[in-house]
Amino acid sequence: SVYMYAKRTFRLPMLETFDAPDSALSCSRRDVTNVAPQALALMNNEFVLARAGEFADRLRKLGGEKPEAWVSDAWQIALGRAPSAAERAKALAMLDAPDKRRALTDFCLMLFNLNEFVYVD
Repeated sequence: SVYMYAKRTFRLPMLETFDAPDSALSCSRRDVTNVAPQALALMNNEFVLARAGEFADRLRKLGGEKPEAWVSDAWQIALGRAPSAAERAKALAMLDAPDKRRALTDFCLMLFNLNEFVYVD
């Protein structure tokens, strides 16, 4: 949302969920909330699901059909670091499913919902 074109009179529901300020008014300080609709939006919103699918496609292009490569690449791209041994094991267990495409998309959605991805420290 930092680089997106926004009309002052058109409010985006996804950004509203995350406390977007009214662009028609001056805003010296933004509200900060952590509420259930935000988590639900990250798990169920069509926009987020589409981005997870695109991220999964990107990982398939980078790593072929190797789940180990998907995990390493995903962690590096999304979080800027390598996964720990425990994270790698859990991710590979998640990707060990009959429908690899769906499992990879769900894995990408899971990464988008990690606190480390959502919050800047």
